Amino acid sequence: MTCILVIDDDIQTRTWMRRVLEAAGYAVTEASNGHMALQRLETAPSDLLILDIFMPEKDGLELLRRLRSQHSTARVIAISGGGDLEDTSYLAVAARLGAHQILEKPFDSATLLRSVTQQLTNR
Repeated sequence: MTCILVIDDDIQTRTWMRRVLEAAGYAVTEASNGHMALQRLETAPSDLLILDIFMPEKDGLELLRRLRSQHSTARVIAISGGGDLEDTSYLAVAARLGAHQILEKPFDSATLLRSVTQQLTNR
């Protein structure tokens, strides 16, 4: 079964994505920050990470740098609503750091599933 790790500090967003993905037949785990995500990845590798950029403790860009320095083969979809500054240029930075796809919040379930399918087909 395909495993997806959803990493977002907003519990409502995480829960919504988990429900959409599980309904589509994916196994989903969650993490609320980059530190927790790294712990989850040590015990259970994931095929795809959906990674929020703005989070406490270890943000998405830090986590992405760490994943790429460890030569992780997991596909990554970076997501962001721009944070306090409403600046989505962080998504462009995520793409340069190795995110395979970027999504600007808010997005709907069809967009999420289309992006996940694309990334899992391209691995």
